[in-house]
Amino acid sequence: MELLADPVGVVAGMDLLPGLAGVRCPTLVVAGEDDPICTIDSMQDVVDALPGQLVRFERIPKAGHFLNRDDPERFFGLVRDFISS
Repeated sequence: MELLADPVGVVAGMDLLPGLAGVRCPTLVVAGEDDPICTIDSMQDVVDALPGQLVRFERIPKAGHFLNRDDPERFFGLVRDFISS
């Protein structure tokens, strides 16, 4: 019921970062440098919580939260490259 009553408040109070240490597969993190929702600093926290040898962090300049719309060529190029490597 709490989640239904205040979804933003519940999600804002969650700390999922500690669980990221258990990731065991290659992980691509892509962030827009102008994203007001998932800021570069918050995405860096995600990257830092993941096993370093498995994570690849890519920043897209002049992009906000919707990377696939802000810079589709760059975003989908990164995803294709990651999947093929």
